Amino acid sequence: MNMKINVQSLRRARYVAGALLLGVATTFASVFTPSVSAGTLSARTGTMSNAAASASTVTYQFTFTPTTTDPIKAVVIDFCNDNPTIGGSVCTKPTGMTVGASSIAFSASVGTGGTWTGAVDVGTTRTLTLSNASNAGTTGTAITLSVGGFTNSSVVGTFYARILTYGSTTTGYSSASPGTIGSPIDSGSVAMSTSNSVNVSGTVPETLSFCVSAADLTASTCASATDPVLRLGTGSNPSILNPGQTYNGSVYSKVSTNAANGVTIRMKNVFNTCGGMSRAQNSATCDLPAVGTSPSALTTGAGFGMRAANALSSGGTGSMTIDTPYTHASNFGLDATTGGTTGDNVTGTYGDRVTYSTAPVDAMNTTYTFGVIASNVTPAGLYTAQMSLIAVGSY
Repeated sequence: MNMKINVQSLRRARYVAGALLLGVATTFASVFTPSVSAGTLSARTGTMSNAAASASTVTYQFTFTPTTTDPIKAVVIDFCNDNPTIGGSVCTKPTGMTVGASSIAFSASVGTGGTWTGAVDVGTTRTLTLSNASNAGTTGTAITLSVGGFTNSSVVGTFYARILTYGSTTTGYSSASPGTIGSPIDSGSVAMSTSNSVNVSGTVPETLSFCVSAADLTASTCASATDPVLRLGTGSNPSILNPGQTYNGSVYSKVSTNAANGVTIRMKNVFNTCGGMSRAQNSATCDLPAVGTSPSALTTGAGFGMRAANALSSGGTGSMTIDTPYTHASNFGLDATTGGTTGDNVTGTYGDRVTYSTAPVDAMNTTYTFGVIASNVTPAGLYTAQMSLIAVGSY
């Protein structure tokens, strides 16, 4: 007797859109002669973690080199929309800016001892004072400081940061008179700028690649897939099922998908309604019946079943789980009766779940080994089952 098992596959693809927002920041250093009696901070620069107008939770970083090694116990940074001139009476806070005073960090070159704290002048809301009364000495090399909690100006364009260092935490700073109480040690300014963001977008489609083959799919693609036809028995055409002897053969599938919630592979007997192998299509009687939910060795009687195993191709990623009753290493199962909330079985509308993943997989191979045995009283005839394998991604 001959048996032919036809295995079909379903492939679906859908599309989703993804977007990436990329911010580009620019900074400029200004060179000028301060109008107060102080050394000039050299190698001055300022940058920010996000240059987009109105961006929030932004960190600002400033780097400068002091002229002297006098102990710095306060750093004043005044943010002005008008001009960088130290001692200039006109200083308007950039529109929409919130000056941050959190997550303060100084490089070791500023000295040792104590903790730096930050405070924003209540009256101007633009002047940040960083202070540490216990700081001892500076090395005279470049100092880097960073401060978090800023909201950028809502206007795209240039603004200025006036930077002054003091030997006391009592600075008496005002934009018009930076040295009212104590003269600054060093000072200097930097020019900075907000900018328009560069919006970059691209679409990654939802993908599902699935194929079924009579040949083992060891390569990473489906290029080597062949027509999945099985003839179980002795000989090839016709193949004979000798009573009391177990015959088996395998077909293979390969699946890849970017579905975030994984993929499910179901199997349905589309030839008959009894789930096993029969001599007539749509038959409700299978003389080679489905073995059921308890895996069988198929050593006596008559029956038809399947077992499955998963393995990744070289370079593949992910994992899949085999469902019961198909997990046995040597026996065969075939559920043709279980109902449940999903109606899972090979005669149900959507078939029986054989294997599944809960995340994307790439180049996952599944082997489906079908087994059959005929008894001494199995009626003569050509027995057929057509098993459709259906892969569905969960996006």
